[in-house]
Amino acid sequence: LMFHAYDRVSPGASYSSIDGRSSVSLGMTGFVDDNSSQAVDDPTYVPLFPMCSQQVRNPDDLISRITQSAQYWSDLLFASGGALELPKCSYHLLSWTFSISGAPVPRSGPWPRSITLCDSQNRSNQISIRQQSFSEAYKTLGVYLEPAQSSKVQYRKLLSKLRLHARTLSLSSVTSSQAWIYYFSVYLTSVGYSLPLCHFTKAQLDYIQRNMIPVVLNKMKYCRTTARALVFGSAYYGGLGFRHLYMVQGMGQLRFILRHLRSPGSVNDLLRITLSWFQFSAGVSFPVLQFPHRSLPHLEGHWLRSIRDFLHHIDGQLEMHETHLPLLQRDGDQFLMDIALQSNFSPRDLRLLFCPPSLWFFGTSTP
Repeated sequence: LMFHAYDRVSPGASYSSIDGRSSVSLGMTGFVDDNSSQAVDDPTYVPLFPMCSQQVRNPDDLISRITQSAQYWSDLLFASGGALELPKCSYHLLSWTFSISGAPVPRSGPWPRSITLCDSQNRSNQISIRQQSFSEAYKTLGVYLEPAQSSKVQYRKLLSKLRLHARTLSLSSVTSSQAWIYYFSVYLTSVGYSLPLCHFTKAQLDYIQRNMIPVVLNKMKYCRTTARALVFGSAYYGGLGFRHLYMVQGMGQLRFILRHLRSPGSVNDLLRITLSWFQFSAGVSFPVLQFPHRSLPHLEGHWLRSIRDFLHHIDGQLEMHETHLPLLQRDGDQFLMDIALQSNFSPRDLRLLFCPPSLWFFGTSTP
């Protein structure tokens, strides 16, 4: 009820797919007491060629709207019998400029003007809300995320958790069957909880689990140096049936996509919008998740690229009803990035061709 009351006042943030078929407006989202709000600079105007502009938009108007919305949420909680602990609140303010080559460069301030809210219990008490940098992570529902999407903090937390599991198991006196139960019921559940929202590479997850696997093998009376192909091999073919964290992450990512694509709601809408822009930014004539074996070195992103790499690793594909492929306008038209990929350009040259100010990468041409 309070979320609906907030959304009626807050401008929120609106997103739409490249073809305009899907759109969603998000204001306040949350789970229990873990809430977050978002807003964009100008929800009514999105320039088609933003990188052609040489001026950075003034964030003062956005800060004013965020301040009003945050103050309303604080007062709304106070009126309902709760309270917002302002010293624990924080925010990210993001803006982008563009390099000479046209590549987007994020900048997060710090901006001279900050967000200051009044304490609902004492209106004369002004509290300044802390601004987090672009690369500073915050914890939400057990996962550390940040706009930079580097996942460095989450990686360190996961590595620390793995070392704790390895130490706990190595110092215990469990039997072989108990070690097997601990591996599947405790270890994989604890570590695998956050992996579907991460985008670690196979090499990174190999490094994370390097200490845990020998301990489990030793407790189960196996040689700790057993070939990993046998350790992670299917029990149907004579393997030990251990689960590589890369498989846990990839399968969790695919379940996340399939679950939300089949369930109505704001997450479904936002995911379809993201997939449409992901396909559009590739600039090619084929669905990028349906053909993951085709190399796209210019493709941007982190999480969806991780899913594409995983599909390529397992020799799989994700075929969806909505491909979000742009239609050719005339007979004989071709996708320019298809032509570029067939040429002898290096990955670096392809990335340079991908983001010039002319935005030619998404277009088509007629011979």
